[in-house]
Amino acid sequence: MGIETISGQIAQFYNTTSLVWEGVYGEHMHQGWFDPDQKERPEVFEAQEHMIDQILAWGGVSSAHMVLDMGCGIGGSSIYLLNKLNAAFVTGLTLSPVQAERAQERAASLRFASHVRFDVGDALDPPYLPGQFDLVWAVESIEHTDDKRRFIESCARMLAPGGTLLMSMWVRRESSTPLGRSDQKLLGKLSKGLLSPSFESLTYYATQARTVGLMGVETADWTRNISPFSTAFLNPILRWRSIKLVANVGWSLMPHLWSLGQLWRSHRSGLVRYGVLRARKPG
Repeated sequence: MGIETISGQIAQFYNTTSLVWEGVYGEHMHQGWFDPDQKERPEVFEAQEHMIDQILAWGGVSSAHMVLDMGCGIGGSSIYLLNKLNAAFVTGLTLSPVQAERAQERAASLRFASHVRFDVGDALDPPYLPGQFDLVWAVESIEHTDDKRRFIESCARMLAPGGTLLMSMWVRRESSTPLGRSDQKLLGKLSKGLLSPSFESLTYYATQARTVGLMGVETADWTRNISPFSTAFLNPILRWRSIKLVANVGWSLMPHLWSLGQLWRSHRSGLVRYGVLRARKPG
């Protein structure tokens, strides 16, 4: 029996755990954005929607006609973008059949089924004609691929001329010298636990975006804005209902939760950061 590909591992993981995540945290499967100067902290789902709003505002996107959500999860961001941007249609792509089915169920229950579509496929080879989306949205999805340049190239290919790419991702700190052995060891553990083949720097991603022909490439470090999420994240999972949901999944979720703890400790030490990228396709 051959070794399962990273795509297969990711699909299996999200097939197993996505409904548990929804039961604990809701429909958004990404970090939340916090104002570090604000004393009163929003709930997790509010912070996650703030993250979407902040990325859109930073990216200068207030409307879009056709949107592609690369790594759509159970459709939380896709449906939010549909409403926020008054989009004509949003397409979500995921490796997980369970996620795609649940996303479609959610869209139907909210009466958005005629304006969204969720497909099972690989972001490295999207099953769509090129050049038909004026916004490609990729939040915390590129980490899962072992060919990050190809991922960005796929995003660029999907964009219509003049279209915008907006991404957010976990990155390693900028360094002009090789990382030390202890840092490399920790990143190796994180890569395995989070099914993220590698952690690259923001500079690396910006370089790749320019290499594939995108223009106006800019990045920003938002580590300070997501730092409170590590504490806020714990509150929902400590509720009795959440504990029962996690217990039903069994041990398959525990290595991931352990890795999340390591991830947050790593970003507090400065080894791992959280970044955003915006770019535009010429035309």
